[in-house]
Amino acid sequence: MTEKQTIKIKKQKDATVEIEGEIAAEILEKHRARLFNEFKSGLEAPGFRKGKVPDELAKKQVHEKNLLEEAAYAALEEQYPLILELHDIEPITPPRIRITKLAFGTPLGFSLTVGVIPEFSLPHYKKIAKKVLEGKKDPEISEKDIEGVLVQVRAFRAPIKKGKEGEPDEAEALTDEFVKTLGDFESVEDFKRKIGENLKEEKKITIRREYREKIAEALVKETKIILPPMLLDEEVERVMHRIKEHAQKENISLDDYFSKIQKTEDAFRKEQREYADRQYKTKLILEKIAETEKITPTKEEFQHELSHFLSYYQDVEPETAERYVAETLKNEKTLQFLETQDS
Repeated sequence: MTEKQTIKIKKQKDATVEIEGEIAAEILEKHRARLFNEFKSGLEAPGFRKGKVPDELAKKQVHEKNLLEEAAYAALEEQYPLILELHDIEPITPPRIRITKLAFGTPLGFSLTVGVIPEFSLPHYKKIAKKVLEGKKDPEISEKDIEGVLVQVRAFRAPIKKGKEGEPDEAEALTDEFVKTLGDFESVEDFKRKIGENLKEEKKITIRREYREKIAEALVKETKIILPPMLLDEEVERVMHRIKEHAQKENISLDDYFSKIQKTEDAFRKEQREYADRQYKTKLILEKIAETEKITPTKEEFQHELSHFLSYYQDVEPETAERYVAETLKNEKTLQFLETQDS
């Protein structure tokens, strides 16, 4: 950054920031000269070896307007991080760039729009979580639930007893000897007891997931937070890009795809935008609760989870893996903290 650069910052209510200003002519010229030299280094001409063509001849073969435009974007790419740091701006979206003035020997005029982390106040999250959890009950497993599993086991694993002529075949009753072949079971009663324990644990996981979703939904509802529209725009476009790739692989048109899922493209886009809105708001709220409550995983927890993650996803960049694991662990501990509000 130089003293010749002028920058104006305008913060909008929708969590976007508009950055207008100029970049000094000498910075633009530095990039124009670099790009010209790169072009010239690969140029050949009669009587001159590759890279030895004189400037006068090279200038006749270069498209000056295109060169200047490339230099403008190169200058912005260089200066953009410095502008953000100088004005304490934390973007959560790539910038939308508009060149407002571009001419040789003059400052580069530009306008940038970028989405930032919105400012918001947390609601009474402990009270909200406690109220949601008031309806939570321990799961109950009935004999009917256990019998349902036994029927499936008998249908798929138990020996088939041939019926008499004219009568249907049926699965033989489970015996102590048979259940021992299924795993570490001492008897039919032990088998039933462990089925009940497994079913109860599965229900616990389901109930926990449901109440976490209810807590998140209540927190979002009670939090006044506006996300930058461009953040949601980009998320919807990412989803649409994946849909288009999928349609191409399946050799079907987008119309056929949406007809198959029984939705219009507009309805699908609206649905995805609403989903992205909820997800991002939940993420930001949980992050702020973690910051307020000073919730953070221990080094041991982080290293254990990171090792586990990398054992499954070995091709992931280390920095990406570390960022993902740190965020996932912090969210998990924050949700666990909210779940304790029922006591």
